[in-house]
Amino acid sequence: MSTDDVLQTFVAEARELLLGMEDSLLALERDPRDGEAISATFRAIHTIKGSAGLFSLDQLVAFAHVAETLLDLVRDGRVAVDGDLIALLLECSDYLGFLINQIAGEEVADADAQEARRPALLARLQACIASSGAPSASQAEIPRQAPPSAAPAAGEVADPVHNDAWHISLRFGPEVLKNG
Repeated sequence: MSTDDVLQTFVAEARELLLGMEDSLLALERDPRDGEAISATFRAIHTIKGSAGLFSLDQLVAFAHVAETLLDLVRDGRVAVDGDLIALLLECSDYLGFLINQIAGEEVADADAQEARRPALLARLQACIASSGAPSASQAEIPRQAPPSAAPAAGEVADPVHNDAWHISLRFGPEVLKNG
């Protein structure tokens, strides 16, 4: 299986997850306290984010991280589900679908207009996060470690991180799936 095949599998699975997320959001419209629908929505974003990280799709990872942070607050009962939140999350699902279509190499109508939505969506997600009293989710790209030649002096920190989040990135060689 080639890297392109694996990426296409990611695209197909991400699309399925987004469809499931939309179904869960519509279920939340009927019953905002539906714990399974909340969990399913979180799992969809979480899985897309994690899988995208395997391919170093940093723009998708960074956006999904902010949405995931909000959904974690919803799961904890710190942000209430209402029509505005559901509408926002549906818009986020549409934006993630746009990113996935780009990854798939598909022609996207109004790509510039779609990309222009990103800052407003992130601002709205951050506003919801802030309303819970939780610290805002990082919108920055995944932090990069300093090269070994730039080692910090004694007592200095090489790459300060201002939250407790971890990012683990795996880069597999072309033969990784050869032996199952």
